[in-house]
Amino acid sequence: MTAFTLVVQLTLLNLSILTLINGHLVYGIAIAIVSVNTPMILARYMIKPHGSIINSAGNTARSIRALTPRFSGFRSLGGGKK
Repeated sequence: MTAFTLVVQLTLLNLSILTLINGHLVYGIAIAIVSVNTPMILARYMIKPHGSIINSAGNTARSIRALTPRFSGFRSLGGGKK
């Protein structure tokens, strides 16, 4: 988990430097701020592995379901009986 956080943080920092070089000051500063806050953001939404892989996969699926919007059925999407 630490290696993943470090890779994401360094990638965002490089992207920030590139956007600053290209003259996009606001975007560069915003990306740098996100880069500094990356460990906190990832710690909040990533699940730390403990137990078996099946439990980790179930916890990840549960978190994804909690973050995605729910549809009330296919009728709201135009399907179903008319």
